[in-house]
Amino acid sequence: MKFGQWLGFFCLLVSLYVLWAIRQLLLLIFTAVIFATAFNRIVFFLQRFGIKRNLAIALTLISSFILATLFFVSIVPPFIEQFQNLIALLPVVWETIREQLTNLKQQQLQLDWLPPLPTQADLIAQLQPFGTVLFRNFFAFFSNS
Repeated sequence: MKFGQWLGFFCLLVSLYVLWAIRQLLLLIFTAVIFATAFNRIVFFLQRFGIKRNLAIALTLISSFILATLFFVSIVPPFIEQFQNLIALLPVVWETIREQLTNLKQQQLQLDWLPPLPTQADLIAQLQPFGTVLFRNFFAFFSNS
């Protein structure tokens, strides 16, 4: 790749990083634009019936607030009830998991012909050569292009 292509690729990566860093702000702005567009259409619809703009805006905001309140009033109580049921079931689930793990350990003792699971030190020892090969191939890929 030529220098200009590398520079363009680097600028693309930097711009993607910046967009990722401000993604929450972009989502808020996008949501605000959607709401503003929807409210504006409702206001224009009400103005066609002869309602003044200020009153149409007030009606739109009040009705949207009432709809949001009704939504939360109808959704939140069942959610709280289900969450309390979940909390009540956690000890039973925890005990079931403990029993299953105990049974699994007893079954594993019966299968002593299987090799033991690797320890953390074994995994780290296997990871070092893999990392070396990966880095070497990464460097070779970018030095050849």
